[in-house]
Amino acid sequence: VAGHSANGNASALYQRAWISLAKRGLLVLAYDPPGQGERSEFFDRDLGRSSIGIGTREHTMAGLQCLLTGTNYARYEIWDGIRAFDYLLTRQDVDGKRVAVAGNSGGGSQSAYLTVAEPRLAAAAPSCYLTSWEKQWIQPGPQDAEQVFVNFIRDGLNHGDFLLAFAPKPLKMMTAIRDFFPIEGARNTFAEAKRLYEVMGAADKIGFFEYDDTHGWSKPRREATYQWMERWLNGREDSGAEPEFELHTDSELYATPTGQMLTSYPGAETVQSLNRALAEKQAAGRRGKLSVDALRARLEAQPATAAPQVTTHGTIERNGYRVEKIAIDSEPG
Repeated sequence: VAGHSANGNASALYQRAWISLAKRGLLVLAYDPPGQGERSEFFDRDLGRSSIGIGTREHTMAGLQCLLTGTNYARYEIWDGIRAFDYLLTRQDVDGKRVAVAGNSGGGSQSAYLTVAEPRLAAAAPSCYLTSWEKQWIQPGPQDAEQVFVNFIRDGLNHGDFLLAFAPKPLKMMTAIRDFFPIEGARNTFAEAKRLYEVMGAADKIGFFEYDDTHGWSKPRREATYQWMERWLNGREDSGAEPEFELHTDSELYATPTGQMLTSYPGAETVQSLNRALAEKQAAGRRGKLSVDALRARLEAQPATAAPQVTTHGTIERNGYRVEKIAIDSEPG
């Protein structure tokens, strides 16, 4: 599964991983997440591009709307992964008992989610995502829309739960020491999972690889991924060396006639349209509107008794205009 590349699975970085795996005899299905590559969901036909911005910006736009229905953008990416598995099972050249998932960054997130949501998987190698909420919350904080689950923290869940749910099947964490996903959190999460794997008699099926570089599916992490897949899918040891080969252009890899889902299939559903339908269904099931008092109580908001206090904090003079700095104290604290 692809990370947050503008051209989705056609990214040169990700092509190197797909092709290297294929050259080892592994069949690879690589697809675009919604909001990337051929699946821009806010594609402007006049501009010929996304009106929002491919990747995290499209995810944020639709993801905030999902929160209004008590859901999360990730549900749509997870469903894509499950249906991808279903498709693989229709092929005569696929062994349904030896299907694994791997991905980096946003693809690392999706890989981790599928270890929970897709029980038919045989192995996994998520890269540059898994850490711990305790460390991530402080620095750098919540990331992309699909990485913030409704009620996740309230229900006592953490990154380690993805690994615990997959045990004792083979899983290897791929990490970067200077990643913005804190390496300390990743090490703590691995230690937690390793203890469970040991108790289950599967200590050899949990792995951890770290390299002293920054965020991304760099060559060391890609090669560690090849080694892991060779070991657990093909039953053989591999050096993991990545060969040299030519890459394809985006258009050579198009799955749609026009290179965009919305221009190839104008009636196609999007996360926004699916979520809107869910919102309408939820609204129809409500017994009545909340009163102002009930809404205020739900939000724990205090009634406004007067205009909020305003304080000024200086003026910046610019050429032809000025900037006045003010603070509005909407409520105490």
